[in-house]
Parts: sequence; C-alpha cells; structure tokens
Amino acid sequence: MKTILTRTVPLILVFLYSTISMAAMVVAVIDTGLDRMGFPEASLWTNAGEVGVDSKGRDKRTNGVDDDGNGFIDDVHGFNFAENKADFSDSNGHGTHIAGIIRRQSPETHLMILKYYAPHKPHENLKNTAR
Repeated sequence: MKTILTRTVPLILVFLYSTISMAAMVVAVIDTGLDRMGFPEASLWTNAGEVGVDSKGRDKRTNGVDDDGNGFIDDVHGFNFAENKADFSDSNGHGTHIAGIIRRQSPETHLMILKYYAPHKPHENLKNTAR
C-alpha cells in the first residue's frame, strides 16, 4: 500500500485510513466538493447504509431518508456540510483538483467527499470545517 505524504493547502484536510483487508484505501477529502465528471462511481467511497431499496421499494440513494441513521440524508458518497445536503458539487474547483491529485497518486483509493465550503456563505465556512 502506498503512503501519500504531501504539503497540503490550508483549505484541505486529508484523513487516511485502511480497511481490514488493506486492499482499498478511503481518503476523506474535506474541501470545496467534487465535480463528478471524470470520477467514475467506482472511484468514490460508498456508504452501504444508503444503497439498495428501502421498505417502500424506493432507491435509498435518493429517497430523502436517513436510511443508516447517522444524521445525514442520502449521504451515499459523502456530504455537503456547507448546505446540509447530499449534493457535494464543486463550484470552486479546488476540491476536484485535490481529489484528482489523490487518485493520480493512488488509483485504488476510494474518495469520501466532505464539502465544507460554499462561496455564498463565507461566514459559515469556518463553522462547517469543525462540524
């Protein structure tokens, strides 16, 4: 398994941990989000509690319910703390850039996207960082 050591830009924190098998590594990218273009679903971490079908036959990914009980609705591949929703689209580009660097250095890595920054909520960004 590769170890990634990097000087990080102050806006990003990277938390690394390995699964029991050490076959796949998950990197939580706490940044401005992710532009999904160029990142296949297989490259993203998947929350097992938010996939499949619920008791009403609805897709758990989009049913508007916190199926795994962790307090975040439809957090399949991560969460947008800046706007308290599952859509972590990157309007800034920084998070996407960082995620690309991580995947380039470690292609087997699965990315957990945790968006904390929204340009239209500048006073909320610091609070979301600690959330």
